[in-house]
Amino acid sequence: MNDNDESTALVQPSGRSVVDGPSASTITFTSPSSNGGARTSANADDSASQSNGETQLSDRMQQLNIRQDTTIQSNQPSLPELRAYCQSESLTEHGLRERLSRLNLQEEDSTYDILLIDVCANDCVTYEMVQCVIEHVPGAASVVTTGGLRPLHVVCMNKNVTLDIVRCVIDSYPGALRTQDEIGMTPLFSLCCNRRVDET
Repeated sequence: MNDNDESTALVQPSGRSVVDGPSASTITFTSPSSNGGARTSANADDSASQSNGETQLSDRMQQLNIRQDTTIQSNQPSLPELRAYCQSESLTEHGLRERLSRLNLQEEDSTYDILLIDVCANDCVTYEMVQCVIEHVPGAASVVTTGGLRPLHVVCMNKNVTLDIVRCVIDSYPGALRTQDEIGMTPLFSLCCNRRVDET
């Protein structure tokens, strides 16, 4: 085919255009009727198709973000699951930290405060576990049960209570020292009545 033939776009056998320059949207063709047969370039996509492509891409990205948010929410452990773990003999600091790290709690959210009660009542309790709950669940040290018990009351009745654990809870909520349960017991009184401490 010579220069006198009709204008023909240079197309590879696969159907992809031969690109002249860095822009993949530009097709190079030869035309004898303009510029004396010189090579010129034309944009393959008009502005309307570009706009449609950008809109579709934006929609896909938005759908992806929605799916990611849904996945993150579904990965959050439920309160019953967390409570069951905190009350179990298999409770460990590593397991507790891994589960709590998947929570995205706001400071005013008190839904998970009860977890500190569960940890403080568990004979497996350690300073690190108590500190972990306090770090991940803001305000947990001030939670109160229906019987008027707070975490400090509960941990003072635990046979494995230590001075570091008591200090950790008090540092998080100093007012716990002056609180009383429904029968008038303070955390200090609970500790004094804890005969299990003397047995360990």
